[in-house]
Amino acid sequence: MKVLLITLMLTLTSGNPAPDPQDIHLHFHEGESQGVFGKKDLVETEGSNEIEAESEIRISRGQDFQFPGFHGCFYKNSEVYTKSGPTTMSELVLGDQLATYTETEGKIFTKFLGWLDRGSSISGFLEITTPSGRKVTLTENHIIFVENNKRHQPKYAGDVTLEDTIYTLENEKLQETTIASIKRVSLQGYRTPLTETGTLLVDGILCSCYASFDHNLAQIAIYPVKLWPYLLEDSQSQHVDGVRTVVKAMKQIATAWKLRRTNPPDTDSNSCYVDELMVDLNLKDMSVGVADKQEL
Repeated sequence: MKVLLITLMLTLTSGNPAPDPQDIHLHFHEGESQGVFGKKDLVETEGSNEIEAESEIRISRGQDFQFPGFHGCFYKNSEVYTKSGPTTMSELVLGDQLATYTETEGKIFTKFLGWLDRGSSISGFLEITTPSGRKVTLTENHIIFVENNKRHQPKYAGDVTLEDTIYTLENEKLQETTIASIKRVSLQGYRTPLTETGTLLVDGILCSCYASFDHNLAQIAIYPVKLWPYLLEDSQSQHVDGVRTVVKAMKQIATAWKLRRTNPPDTDSNSCYVDELMVDLNLKDMSVGVADKQEL
């Protein structure tokens, strides 16, 4: 089955970015007024019960808004580490060498091959913070590594709890670190980088390059791209937003075969009306609505 997946993926792919049909974007007409979306952010902190805090997302007319849960990415300004020093993820260019950590080799540098996905819209993320203040900002469907019997176990960020232990790089050594808090945030811009190893250190925390797919299956499926990176990206497309065509094909195949995680488990269905347009949402512990529809 894995060989067939790779074969079908190569058959359907080319090197240009393409929009993901699962993406939902709301575009307002040109103008100066703003729409205000109110939501409840679920905040979980160590040693306390769940706390709900009110927050707002303000959207200008003509601005693009991405509802949480439809992408598997990092916040674009997340910090990564190159041979030249730390930089923001959005500043990466093809060929950069990024720090990661393997169980057999320790800290190494791995080649940046391009973007699986990138965008400029406002998106929902989880912010996972350690007691020392380190924090990684990623979507629920993205994969982070947690400790399991002294091994690095891939786990969807949306499934991570305060009981889990994650991995942080401290003094060039990877250490097991507890989680102090997990909360939802809304930020503008997202990136999903691909490296040769399929992993990288983001804000000093060990993460996978993949989302929505099992990490090990994704490593097999993406192998042809690692052999022929031009299938994913070139010097011009690296600056263009959108899901890359090879990734779009993988999503279509995996969705048809029910190999892809498209939404967090145990989600509730919510709806949002914007200018008489109804959008059905499957969001966990979150309600979204128009605070003042008269302004839109």
